[in-house]
Formats: sequence, structure tokens, C-alpha cells
Amino acid sequence: MSKINPSEMKSQIRSSLIRPNNPSSGWSALSLGTAKIQMINWSELRCTIKVLDGEFEEPIYDGVELLFPSIGSRHFLGAIPEIGDMCVVGWFVTDSTGAAGSKRPAILAWLPKAHYLGQEWITMQAFDEEEGLLNTPKDRKHLDGVSNRIRHKMRHYEPGNIGASSSQGSDLVLDEGVLLSNRRANEIRLRDQDQALVVRSLQQFHAMSGARIYGGMVQRDARIIPYDLISDGRAWDSPTQVNLDGSPVNENQFESDSSEGKYQPHPLFRKTALDGKSNFENDVSKDYPKHLDPYRLMYKANLIDENLKASSEIDFNVYGGKAILRYDADGQKTFNRATTEYRIELNHTTDGLLPVTEQTDGMDIDRIPEIRGGSDTGS
Repeated sequence: MSKINPSEMKSQIRSSLIRPNNPSSGWSALSLGTAKIQMINWSELRCTIKVLDGEFEEPIYDGVELLFPSIGSRHFLGAIPEIGDMCVVGWFVTDSTGAAGSKRPAILAWLPKAHYLGQEWITMQAFDEEEGLLNTPKDRKHLDGVSNRIRHKMRHYEPGNIGASSSQGSDLVLDEGVLLSNRRANEIRLRDQDQALVVRSLQQFHAMSGARIYGGMVQRDARIIPYDLISDGRAWDSPTQVNLDGSPVNENQFESDSSEGKYQPHPLFRKTALDGKSNFENDVSKDYPKHLDPYRLMYKANLIDENLKASSEIDFNVYGGKAILRYDADGQKTFNRATTEYRIELNHTTDGLLPVTEQTDGMDIDRIPEIRGGSDTGS
């Protein structure tokens, strides 16, 4: 058997009929292709894609930059894609020698699915239900990025319309009027027909400088400490998350009886056990303004006690991080048959600053008394 040197082998490959069928080489190496999103790193604006058309054997590329209609140092216009979305990719040439890895993909545009899938809210998946691969949340999570079950959603647009829609359900439609709505049908509408402003919601909270208008169901959230600020005794953000063998650290190793039920602000303002000072006091500012101390603020508001324990005993409901406390006609906590009100609160004077209330920022800073147990300064 005669031996073939490398140069002869390359020559035979160039003249072979196999080469024109390989889209990753020759003139088609830098042609456009279609790809599917397999993973999203939204914090770094990067993703992992699998090229379905235009490349040989559907290669996978990690760390592909997400490109947007406009983005700069201080502005942004665009959207974060989801796993399973389709895109058109082009190529950056990174090595003029033609060696392996001499190009990297760039997302040029996004491909819609068939229009009727979204307009009719059709659910699709790659496997039949009888195959039993995507019938449980565990299976769908395991196959996430490889095969997905997706319920499509899209409004019907006419020529000249402008629209924006989030996957979670919020929509902005500009036709002859303006419609801004969320997934629960709360909406703000500028209606062209009778030139009317229409607002529809369960609650209305209008916070102004020195005045407030609260309408709808009776809701009292001002004396509720944000749930996320109370420790459950486990350090979920601990730097050690896995053992040496790669297995997750048992949750018992995170337990800390001394911190359970205690108020925990941002680590910058969290006090240490050694000197009782925060990192802000030790590392940033020696002249630490007392009004910036979150512990003093929460103590004056009667939300924590001397041991930093949450002193609020209110049984409230939390949805999406928002604490909601409503009352019925008998003064009992409820979530079904709440009493209603239209309340106007007015101060005689104002400092002209933007208000910070429980509805705007999660805590009623403007009504915290000067001393613990005192009356509200805003009353």
C-alpha cells in the first residue's frame, strides 16, 4: 500500500465531491445561517447558540454577544431573547490563515415563527406527549435549550402599527391610539375615538410632594418590613456552594442561629460582630451620617427591636416581592372581599422633594417618626 503525504491528501480533498457539500468550508464558509438560542447569560449579554443551517453538523458556540438595535455607554434599546428563539447569524473572520476556529458568529436579526402560532396562542414542542419527555417540570428543565415546550404569543398588527410585547405579558401598542397594558388587563389607554384617557386598575397610588391619593381596595403596607431583608438563618449567597467533590453543600452547613429572623441590609451597611460598625464606616467614610444608618432607620420605624429581630407580627401576602395587606369590612386581613376607599392626604407644606412611600420604594420613608414610638413626621 502506497503512502500519501499530507500535500497529496489535501489536493485530493480539494478535488473531492465531498467538499462542496460541506457548508463550513469553501465559498459558503462565511454565508449566513440560522441558529437557536440554547442558553442566555443575561447579566453579561451573551448567549449560547446552536447553528441549525449554514454550518456542518450543527456546531454550538458559547459566549456569543447579543446585538441590539441601539446600545451605548448610557442608552439601550432592545430586548433579551429567550431559550428556543431563532436568529440569523453572520460571521466575524478572526484568523486569515483559515485554521480551525477562524470565525465566530454574530447575531444579525431574529426569525419569527409562523404568524398563526402566536396569534392563536398555540403550544408547540419537539416531542409528542406520548413520548413522555416534556410532560413534567423536571423533564422540561432537564431538556431546556435542547427541546422546549413553548406557548406562542403575538398580537395582530396592521400596516403602520408599532408594537412591543414582553414574554411575561405586557404590551405597548401604537395604532390610532396608545395602549399600555400588563398581563392582568390593567391598562392605560389614549383613545382616539373620543380623545379620552382611560385608566383601569384595581388600585391607584398617586404619591406627590406633600400630597397622596390612594384609591381602590383598602391596603395598608406602610408598616411591613420587606420580606427579603429578613434572614432565614442560611447564607444562600455564601461563596462556598459546592463541596470538593462537586456536590451541593448541605443546607445544614449554612445554618446560623444567631442571624435567623434578623434584619440584614446590603452587605455595605451590614454591621460586623467585632466592632459593631459597618463596612461603609470602616472602609468608605469615617464621617458616617446617622440618617444613612439603615439599622437606626428600621428601629425608629418600629420594624426591628434592639436585637435586630423583625418586630412586625403582621401576617401578609407577598407576590413577586411585593407585600400586600388588605382588610375587609370587619377589619380582618383578607385577599378576597376587601373594603374600598378613595383617600386624599394633604400636608400643609412640602420640601419639594420626590416622595418615597411604601408603594414607590417598598417602605414609607416620609412617615418614619423622629423617635421610636413617636408620631409620624408627615402627619
